[in-house]
Amino acid sequence: MRSIIALALLALAACTPADADTRPGLRSINVTATPVPLDAADPARDRVGKLRYLGGLVVSSNDPRFGGLSALRMMAPARLLSVTDGGQWVALDLDEKGDRLVGLKGAAVDIVRGPQREPLKGKAHVDAESLEITPQGIAVGFEREHRIWHYRTLGAPARAEPFADQRWLSSLPLNDGIEAMAKIGSAWLYIAEARLADGRHEGILLSPAGLNRNYARVTVDVPAPYNPTDAHAYGDDQLIILGRRFSPLAGVGAILLRAPVDLKTMKVGKSEVLAELAPPLTVDNMEGLAVVRERGRTFVYMASDDNFSPLQRTLILKFELLP
Repeated sequence: MRSIIALALLALAACTPADADTRPGLRSINVTATPVPLDAADPARDRVGKLRYLGGLVVSSNDPRFGGLSALRMMAPARLLSVTDGGQWVALDLDEKGDRLVGLKGAAVDIVRGPQREPLKGKAHVDAESLEITPQGIAVGFEREHRIWHYRTLGAPARAEPFADQRWLSSLPLNDGIEAMAKIGSAWLYIAEARLADGRHEGILLSPAGLNRNYARVTVDVPAPYNPTDAHAYGDDQLIILGRRFSPLAGVGAILLRAPVDLKTMKVGKSEVLAELAPPLTVDNMEGLAVVRERGRTFVYMASDDNFSPLQRTLILKFELLP
């Protein structure tokens, strides 16, 4: 993940706690959640692209472990799980009235641990950027020291497994690793933030359902200047991708895309734009995406990475993806 401002790196170094509680298990922390409209200039606005806004929060805490949310999944009903680039699990218990997000009932954190349940130390080792939850457990993608680790539960030791294409993984730039991963049907898709010469992003698709092979390098269409930050399966043959951009003049922006995935030909098709968020809409460094399908409706949650910087915000936004 490219830092948006130099101050964020300094703040991260200062806020990653060296004396954090090393006992396994989530520990409650105090957080403040303030509702925020989609458009402060037009609080009644609730549409952007193919999304309907269902509420959002600015979340803050005086606990230095909170912040840096780099991926997002729905862990249990009304409980979001994130992993941070400071080496923490963050669980958020949502307060929802009907289908609207109105607040938080609580929050908790735990340390992301290694194969011996040891706390991870050093930015190169703790920089978690992607997350997926399956019935078998939790997968986390790290950059700088590029790797994928699996956890049976949050408190379990990491299980490190050889990656399918270690040469590709090792060749990724230090700060442009696997920024998004998703389980699609029987397949796993890993997307790198690094951009190819043609402007697309490269990824690895692994599928036992592959027609001639179960492994392929694929390209993923995320239009410049956006870079992928998270992805989530949409059924067994589509992918929803979250991207973000930043420039000193235009500020931050986010894009939500949908792309077909063909597991027989082992290809990811051209993406379509579902929505773009840019100022004056509520947006920050959006890095987390969770998609939930309930009773024929699709809900999309987004989270922002504040880089542990006082100049940025942690946002949790909820939308409905319209037909």
